[in-house]
Amino acid sequence: MPKEKCKIIFLDLDGVLNTANYYDRLQHEHQPTEDIFGTLFDPKSVEQLSHIIDSTNAKIVISSSWRYSGIANMRAMWKARQLPGEIYDITSLHVADDYIQSQMENNPNDFDLYDVMILAREMEIALWLEEHPEVTSYVILDDQSTFRQLKEHFVQINPKSGITNKDTERVITILN
Repeated sequence: MPKEKCKIIFLDLDGVLNTANYYDRLQHEHQPTEDIFGTLFDPKSVEQLSHIIDSTNAKIVISSSWRYSGIANMRAMWKARQLPGEIYDITSLHVADDYIQSQMENNPNDFDLYDVMILAREMEIALWLEEHPEVTSYVILDDQSTFRQLKEHFVQINPKSGITNKDTERVITILN
């Protein structure tokens, strides 16, 4: 049975929801910077994400490395932190693993794990989209700028400030 049509936000967390400015502020004020799930999210970025979801009715697919803790843990964090929207899914873990392994074996002298992981993220998103024809529109929120094939759906987020009003407007335009 086909799934209901939907809009998707591919969401990175580091540098998008947990920001350098918020982390620094918490440290300066001698406040906790993390909970049992990891680094705390910037309330300003969370508010922007909430506005995006309210304006588009989009669902969230976690493309962040946080997905390695599993979808159940992501959903538990979403609920415990009272975050906006619905975690629809996470991108595949195996695409990145296979790609990283092949790059390590084929390019041992030029291998850069960080660069390879970023390139793998675009591959994971493309594969996820192929497997989900119910998606009518999508956007990628990430602080890394390595998207090539999917760049018209990409909004680069400043890791210091997180999601801004300008980013939010652009995301809503892409999704709607």
